[in-house]
Amino acid sequence: MRARLFTLILALGLVAAACGDDDAGLNAEGQALADAVLADMLADEEPGDEFDEGDMRCFAEGMVADLGVARLNAIGVTAADVGDPEVAFRAMSDAEMERMADIGLRCLDYEAGFVAAMTADGISQGSAECLTGRLADSDFFRVSFITSMRGVEFSEDQDAELMPIFFDAAGDCLTDEEFASIFAG
Repeated sequence: MRARLFTLILALGLVAAACGDDDAGLNAEGQALADAVLADMLADEEPGDEFDEGDMRCFAEGMVADLGVARLNAIGVTAADVGDPEVAFRAMSDAEMERMADIGLRCLDYEAGFVAAMTADGISQGSAECLTGRLADSDFFRVSFITSMRGVEFSEDQDAELMPIFFDAAGDCLTDEEFASIFAG
């Protein structure tokens, strides 16, 4: 039942990994690392991805500006080889991931991406906007961003906290058919 929701969140989150801060004020070494991260994200981009190169640059530069070259190198992200993003995100502390979520949610319109993903999955625009608005009033997007960046699903504690929020919002915003379509797979 939750598999389809998790797939949607993970797909949106992985696309979200591609945003940054155009005014990061990086030195040459930092800019080279941000450019390598951006190039890696652009190489993984697929047709229909919701975020443009500016969004991706914003995240790449914001990540380097916040964590620094030394920290990113220590977790396997270098200009020569950016490595596996999920491995790098899992190596970050919870505090670092909170800051990455701040950067990610600032650099891209996560709510618009969620609406686009929902409508692409057959949910009406009005229902998707209603659901997204309700979820934006909670910690749902922040937690989903962090868990998807690390390539994991919600923990049992997160499930206990966030799934009732989702179900309440979905019950209020989605038609019976839309609700069934989300949880059919």
